[in-house]
Amino acid sequence: MILQAAILQNGIIYTGKRHPDIIVEMRLKGIKWNHTEIQGFVTDTGKFLNRMDALDHFIKSGQKTVSSSGLRMNIGLFSEDLY
Repeated sequence: MILQAAILQNGIIYTGKRHPDIIVEMRLKGIKWNHTEIQGFVTDTGKFLNRMDALDHFIKSGQKTVSSSGLRMNIGLFSEDLY
């Protein structure tokens, strides 16, 4: 199950409800945005998945939400798809 949005940067996973929220928190903590980050999600087992792998996991696990009908199959999962 996909739990929440995440950003992987320099081997560290930052999590939050939505990617923009994570970015704001990173900046507030003085963490530089170096454009090498990978936006994705974490699962209930703590595994980080990029957007495409997260979308595959989301579909295969049967996770459904109101906005699931608008999934972006060629782009990957977005935090808005979880809520």
